[in-house]
Amino acid sequence: MSKRILVALSLAALTSASAFAATFEEVDANQDGMISAEEAQAAGIDVTTADANQDGALDQSEFDAAMGGHSQ
Repeated sequence: MSKRILVALSLAALTSASAFAATFEEVDANQDGMISAEEAQAAGIDVTTADANQDGALDQSEFDAAMGGHSQ
């Protein structure tokens, strides 16, 4: 299986991002320093509301805000 499918299946098994207190690094599957819309969706994060600067991806501060300040 590809890494993308494994990540999606792993995250889909969880009910929400905040329920398992994912870290930025865990959600950033390709480790590029930004959480893409696809990565956010797989983690149950609504990128359209979390993306404060509307660039289509989440940086660390936007991710922290989306997680209610509970990321690690």
